[in-house]
Amino acid sequence: MHLAALASARAASEQARARKLLLECETKERRLVEREAVTKAALEFAMHIRNGLLGFPARVAHKLVGAADAEAIERVLDDAIREELAALSDIDLFALND
Repeated sequence: MHLAALASARAASEQARARKLLLECETKERRLVEREAVTKAALEFAMHIRNGLLGFPARVAHKLVGAADAEAIERVLDDAIREELAALSDIDLFALND
């Protein structure tokens, strides 16, 4: 019975060691990233979105002053929203943590 427990403990130890090595390899190959890095990047991206939305009225207001009708206003807003989304899509998420 004692030998069976020892063998079981060794097997569990080897499995844990193999798992640790696998995680280290995947991290080095950039297939895994640390949770803190992902959280930080997500928060920074959210701040970019927030800042873009907060600045949106100031960037668009002057374009709406001369708009003749609802269709013209819609075009101005649509263009401005698309510009904002394009700017957000250009953000290098991997560079946010650097």
